[in-house]
Amino acid sequence: MNKRLLLSLLLLACLAGGCKPLGYLAYLLAPDLGKVTVPAEFDRLQGKKVAVVLFTDEATQVDYPFARWTLSQQIEAALKANVRKIDVVPIQRVIRYQDENIEWNSVDRTRVGKDLGADYVLYVAVEEYSTLEPGSMSLFRGRISARASVFDTSLAERAACVWRSKPIRVIYPESTPARLAQDDREIRYRAEQLFAQELVRKFYTHKVPKEQG
Repeated sequence: MNKRLLLSLLLLACLAGGCKPLGYLAYLLAPDLGKVTVPAEFDRLQGKKVAVVLFTDEATQVDYPFARWTLSQQIEAALKANVRKIDVVPIQRVIRYQDENIEWNSVDRTRVGKDLGADYVLYVAVEEYSTLEPGSMSLFRGRISARASVFDTSLAERAACVWRSKPIRVIYPESTPARLAQDDREIRYRAEQLFAQELVRKFYTHKVPKEQG
């Protein structure tokens, strides 16, 4: 229903039977108050087949051997939830390709994308991946930072990079580190989820809280 019409009807209801309807009006309008619309930085992934390809260095692979898999899954889930009609190359296929082609990172991104049957490659170069608070062996805080790029596999490699991000960095929990009794699985899950959301929102129009001041 048009919000102006809804406002008029609720004001009439207030005059006729008291002002309780105004509380409902505030509830309906609250989600849009204090928010601004942010357009997508790159909006051409809709209806396309995309390969999510992560690069992690050797140290990260040793300390967090499943990071490529779990972070890729979070990115895939965020893409499918927010980008219309997107088709994502299965993560297991991408990782198998990487493992079977040791020098894959020195190959043109367009070649990698074509080998995987993708229209676009979403290449994520992970620069930091950690769950331990620096200087501590018992305090946990997830930190992930990376730079992302999108490559159009239909273009020549020199012109194929059609979008590049600024550094993306997330911390979870943001305020204070957590002291965990067993392991860091929850910290990793939440940090990866937060990173995936920050990355994927570059590809669709969304709302964010309006800055005060």
